[in-house]
Amino acid sequence: MKHLKKNNFFICLVLILSLTVLLRFPFLELFPPSMLQDEVGIGYSAISIAETGKDEWGESFPLFFKSFGDYKSPAFIYVTALLYKVIGWYEILPRITSAIAGFFIVLFGALWIKRLFKSKELGLIAGLLLATSPWTIHLSRMALESNLGLAFFMAGLFFMSYEDMSKRFSLKKIIISSIFFSLSSYSFHSYRYTVILFLAGIIVATILLFYKQLKQKKYS
Repeated sequence: MKHLKKNNFFICLVLILSLTVLLRFPFLELFPPSMLQDEVGIGYSAISIAETGKDEWGESFPLFFKSFGDYKSPAFIYVTALLYKVIGWYEILPRITSAIAGFFIVLFGALWIKRLFKSKELGLIAGLLLATSPWTIHLSRMALESNLGLAFFMAGLFFMSYEDMSKRFSLKKIIISSIFFSLSSYSFHSYRYTVILFLAGIIVATILLFYKQLKQKKYS
């Protein structure tokens, strides 16, 4: 496979993102056929926050939403409330939030793989797989908190990565990626453990790499 030119990469990426939109946004009210209880609860809480600053239980800007007694993570609801302020009321408003998250999963996934392996081809393949995989389409067409959590996590991965392994992380990238990782942990409960384990692995790997470099300098 010949190396893609810069313009060709972006043209292919735009085509993949266009396919992503076509597979996620049209007919959200029909496929899946009806809103689940959790989707309705998220929408109600989001509109309540957007209109009054309180949830349905009268709590002002809660960190966790009681909802049906399951104490939902706040990120999806607050993002949906912001979307409500921008585009107004739609019956499928929570699903639109998830579809937007699905779009960014594909975008950040493609860019992260491109940067990680320094390969435009692999980046495009990753983007195409994310755009067309049934599980990503399914998650993006329902108001699922895990989908938004994945979008934030992929953004954190993208901003954490860098092209040259010999370069240090910039403080700006560390701050941005930390914000996205934090948002993912407030999007879906399981991402708290995922983020902690992932960052612990990064810290251990960094310490080992630093120790190896010191050892090489000592004997050089």
